[in-house]
Amino acid sequence: MVPDVGDVSLIEPPKTEIYYCVENTKIDGINTKKYYKEFDLDHIKVNNARTITKAVLNECKKQGKNCEQAKKAVIIALTVAMQESGLMNIEGSRYKGLFQQDSGWGPREERMDPEKAAIRFTKALLKKDFMNMSVQQAAQAVQRSGNPGAYTRHVNKAILLTTFLWQ
Repeated sequence: MVPDVGDVSLIEPPKTEIYYCVENTKIDGINTKKYYKEFDLDHIKVNNARTITKAVLNECKKQGKNCEQAKKAVIIALTVAMQESGLMNIEGSRYKGLFQQDSGWGPREERMDPEKAAIRFTKALLKKDFMNMSVQQAAQAVQRSGNPGAYTRHVNKAILLTTFLWQ
């Protein structure tokens, strides 16, 4: 059963301490081939999702966030990257990277670096009251998209992908 798009509480975090989450999340070394079709992702997109997940978890750990907060932050970050770039590291003339951000988000090199872009996104997210927002509201609060409703269609997939990467 897929959780309601606004309710990430149905996803049980592995433990309550963020240190445990970061140290025991099997992001590397998972045989993901059988999941590519289910998630409609190739190895590049899966690797980008892994990079985002690791960066968000590590930034949450640095900032003293708990597992529930970290998991929701990952879901939000993946939702945004799915909508903005389809989890591809795209370089457009103005918008760049997995999160398709403009120069206000930092130098080109950092926006094109998946880990650095995810960290910048996470730092901005953690300044918001994201735990009291839906995934879509939090995504829009950080990203300020011209099409805020577009995030909705990616939330369930982001929840499933987060659950898969969180094993």
